[in-house]
Amino acid sequence: GSHNTGVLYKDSENKLWLLKDKGLKIYVNDEQTGVISSRLRSVSIVLNKGIEGAEKTYGDTEFEELTTSKEYTLPYDEFKPGMNTVTVTATDNAGNVFNASGEVTYTVYKDNTAPVVTSDTNNGNEGAVNTDVLYYDNGTETYWLKYDKSFTINVKDAAPTSGIKSVEIVLNEGIRGKEKKYGNASFAELTINKDYEIEYDDFSEGMNTIKVIAFDNVGNKSGTKEQEVTFVVYKDSCNPVITGVEIEGEKGSNLSFGNFYNGDVNVNVSFLDSKFSSGISSVELEYEYIQKLAGVQSEKKKAEGIEKPETYATRPAIGLKGYEFRMQVSTLDCM
Repeated sequence: GSHNTGVLYKDSENKLWLLKDKGLKIYVNDEQTGVISSRLRSVSIVLNKGIEGAEKTYGDTEFEELTTSKEYTLPYDEFKPGMNTVTVTATDNAGNVFNASGEVTYTVYKDNTAPVVTSDTNNGNEGAVNTDVLYYDNGTETYWLKYDKSFTINVKDAAPTSGIKSVEIVLNEGIRGKEKKYGNASFAELTINKDYEIEYDDFSEGMNTIKVIAFDNVGNKSGTKEQEVTFVVYKDSCNPVITGVEIEGEKGSNLSFGNFYNGDVNVNVSFLDSKFSSGISSVELEYEYIQKLAGVQSEKKKAEGIEKPETYATRPAIGLKGYEFRMQVSTLDCM
């Protein structure tokens, strides 16, 4: 039959779910048109009959006045999560009951948990950063989107679930030219788990905020009453810049050998990451050198000791003796 949509939501499987904070109303009536009524004698309502710790009773064992109808409200908080049964027995003063069994039972479900929103920042609520997509800077406690990676947001309505009703995702809310929206205003079918992807190119350089609001079908909202779920992700799409290369060492005294060095040399490399810096991940020195007798040789050496995202110099000892060399320096930031 019909149900009160102000109190109950009916899903695609015909299950009736209590709306958030709404009590269930039970109407008992012994009045029929054109029939003389003996009035109600007693009403018994049992919530979760026979279930220890969940059973509760309501009703009237007798009425002080002649009563043809009575309304009862079962409080929302007295229902347990998941399935609940409501068993009603009513007798009029002539001894009539509902049916042969003398009672009628309704089944009502309760979903008191809000949809859970997670993202690559906590890798599906497992507490770990998805390092395939993000670089996490422990020093500044910031998340940086890796080059050309999409950012994934997951919305899940855990059991007992009435299903997700709507999802709204706003990237950089209120910022002209940068705000973008994603999500679903509604779902045609029962949906309990949904992924959304924000493409790399949708993010702006620097800091980005992502606000997520999700409702289930009975009115539970993600986040808290005071605050929506928000993620902050940074984007750094600019390559580091080599600002200087300086070689220190003792050159040979024999001028016929030109720029050959007699001992070890230090190579001082200065570099700078972008304004929105994710930091320097590595520095690689690639040099070509000419030995006096052996001709042209080549070698690669990776610099060590890169610790923080700022301009600084590194001095790896290359150990050339009696060599002339030409060098290229490349850097790779954390993206």
